[in-house]
Amino acid sequence: MDWKYIEKNEKPLAYATGNWDGKNSDQVIAEDKTGKRYLAHFCEGTMYGSKYEDWYDSHDYSINEPIVRWLAIPE
Repeated sequence: MDWKYIEKNEKPLAYATGNWDGKNSDQVIAEDKTGKRYLAHFCEGTMYGSKYEDWYDSHDYSINEPIVRWLAIPE
């Protein structure tokens, strides 16, 4: 498994656009600082002149704990 680490600025590619603000990544496995894992996607964009970077679980609920690493899901 090839874990990517947020502290090394390794973030999923957010490219998908749609009926939402910003861009979304594909779904990945994300792990927070407590070790809890999520099926999640990464969102980034700019709103009112401020950049945001957020994580959402597979039900589109915001993940409140900081994500420390993520893993791409093989095709």
